[in-house]
Amino acid sequence: MLLVVVVERFSRTDLPEMEKRKFLVPRDMFVGQFIHILRSRMHLPSGKALFIFIQDTFPQTASIMDSMYQQYKMRMDSFTCATEIAKYKEEIQKLQASEAEIKALSFNYAAMLKEKEHAFLKQEDGEQSPYSEWNITGTYKG
Repeated sequence: MLLVVVVERFSRTDLPEMEKRKFLVPRDMFVGQFIHILRSRMHLPSGKALFIFIQDTFPQTASIMDSMYQQYKMRMDSFTCATEIAKYKEEIQKLQASEAEIKALSFNYAAMLKEKEHAFLKQEDGEQSPYSEWNITGTYKG
């Protein structure tokens, strides 16, 4: 069985570009062997250093590629999943807050309309309305 390994060149390096970025490597290959393959593909002189990192970790050259893949693949997948869940929870909380605000505003608006209707009915019955000092445009008459 083979692993697909994607190699990205660090942006601030003077290493030459590679013609390939994706490699199929045997699961039982050592990290050191993979580094040797990369060095030969890049035609690096023996005095030039090449370091690889897997998710900001410097793997030991004696590590097996399959163990690195299993260790860091799981970490990446769970991080991605946790990030997505947190994002969705945050969006749901925003929507729930917005929904609560809309309900509160609707309730306040309905209460205000009910109060004005009640005041208008009182005024028609000859009672003094709390809104009698205000004209139809909402400006104060007094």
